[in-house]
Amino acid sequence: MNYSELAYFGGEPTVKKIKPHLEWPYLSDNCINEVTQYLKDRKPLSIADGSGVVFELEQVIKDYFGIDYVLTTNSGSNALHSAYVALNLKVGSEVIVPVSTFHASITPAIHCGLTPVLVDVSSETGNISPSAILEAITEKTSCIVVTHMFGHPVDLNEIVEICNRHGLKLIEDCSHSFGSTYFDRKVGTFGDVAVFSMQATKTVPAGEGGFLITSDRDIYERACLLGHYRGRSARDVQDPFLKQFAETGYGLKYRIHPLAAVIAKNEFLQLEKRISERNRITSVISQGLEESNGIIPPIIKEYVTMGGFFGYRARYIENKLFINDRPISVDEYIGILQSEGLEVHRPSVPPLDQMPIFRHNYVGLEYANHWKPRLLEPYLGAREFYKNLISIPSFMSLDSLPLINEYIKAIKKVSNILSPVTLQYKVGQHTHGLNDERPR
Repeated sequence: MNYSELAYFGGEPTVKKIKPHLEWPYLSDNCINEVTQYLKDRKPLSIADGSGVVFELEQVIKDYFGIDYVLTTNSGSNALHSAYVALNLKVGSEVIVPVSTFHASITPAIHCGLTPVLVDVSSETGNISPSAILEAITEKTSCIVVTHMFGHPVDLNEIVEICNRHGLKLIEDCSHSFGSTYFDRKVGTFGDVAVFSMQATKTVPAGEGGFLITSDRDIYERACLLGHYRGRSARDVQDPFLKQFAETGYGLKYRIHPLAAVIAKNEFLQLEKRISERNRITSVISQGLEESNGIIPPIIKEYVTMGGFFGYRARYIENKLFINDRPISVDEYIGILQSEGLEVHRPSVPPLDQMPIFRHNYVGLEYANHWKPRLLEPYLGAREFYKNLISIPSFMSLDSLPLINEYIKAIKKVSNILSPVTLQYKVGQHTHGLNDERPR
C-alpha cells in the first residue's frame, strides 16, 4: 500500500455515490398517502382545541411514554419556551445549562426574565457534569436543564437527587434522544417537564413541530395558556384562577399544524422499528471503526440505550496515523476521508460559550435586563469532547447498508495506508506490532 492509492493524493475514491448521502426524513408511502388523504377529505388545516389528528398524535405519545399530559407545539424551541413559562420560575433567577447543547435549550429563557449559567460537560459523552452543577448552584438557582447529547442519557439519578436536595426544577431536552433509556427507563420521564423537537432532521420528523410531556397538571395548564388560547385552554384548563385567562391565553400561538401532526403520528408509530434499524446500522459502523486505526466509535455507557442516536460522532485518535513520519491532524484526516467520497465533517454547532448571545448582558432587548449569562470557565471537558469529534451521516435505513460498507472500506483503506508499517490494519482483520516504523 502507498500514498498514491489515496484519493487525497490522486487515487480513486472509494465512495462514488453522489452527495448528499443522508436521505432523511424518509417518509413511507403510507405516510405520504395519509397526508394526501387528509387533504382530499378536506379535514381542518387549523385545529384550535387539540382534537382530531392532534388528539390522535398526543395519545400515541402518551401511550409511548406512559405519561399523563402531552402538549404538541409548532417547534421544539417553542415547547422549551412553554416549559420555562409553565415552571413559573422567579424573575432574575438562574438556570444551569450545559455549555454543550443547542442554543434553544436555554435561549427561550431570555423572554422569561431568567439568566443562564453555563457549566462544563463530560469529556466522554458531552453531557452535563453533576459535579459542575454542584459548583454552580447559588441562592439564585431555580432550574437545571439537561440535554441528552446526541442521544446519550445524562447521569439522571445523580442529577435528580441534586434537584431534590436543593429544591430545583428539572427540564429534560430530549430532542436528540427519542426512545433512549437510562437503567431501562425512558428519558423524558425523570424531570418536571421534558421537551422534544420534531424538526425534519429528528428521529420523529414532522417537518416542523415539537411537544412537551409532564405528569404535573399545573405545568400542563400554564403551557396551554401560553400558546393555545381559546379552544384548548377553555377545554383543558381547570384551575379556577388560570381558567379566567382561557379566552386570550398568554398571547402566543404555538399550535402544531395538522399536516405536521399527520406526519408525526405516522412516524411515531414507526419509532421502535426506526430505533431497531438504527441500532443495527450503528453497530455495523462501530465494528468497522474498532477494526481501524486512528478512529474510535462514540462511548456508550452500559446502563443506557441510545434510542434515536441523533448523529454518529466518532472520535479521531492523535498520533496513530502518519504522512512521512508526521502525525496528521483531525482536520487533515477529515480531508482525506472527504477525498475518498465520505460525507464527514466537524460538528456544525459550537459550544454555547462561543456564541455572542452568551457573552453579552445586553442583546438589544430593553426588556431582557435580567439576562446576565454566567460562564463557569474553563470548559476543559467540553474542549476535550469536541477536540477530535467527527460527524458521520445519521444513516437511518437498512437500505443504506451497501453505502455504509463502502464508508467502512474507505476508513480501513486510509487506516491501512497511514498506519505505521507494523500496525497495518487490513480490511476485515488487524494485527498489532511494537515497532514504530512508518510507511514512506
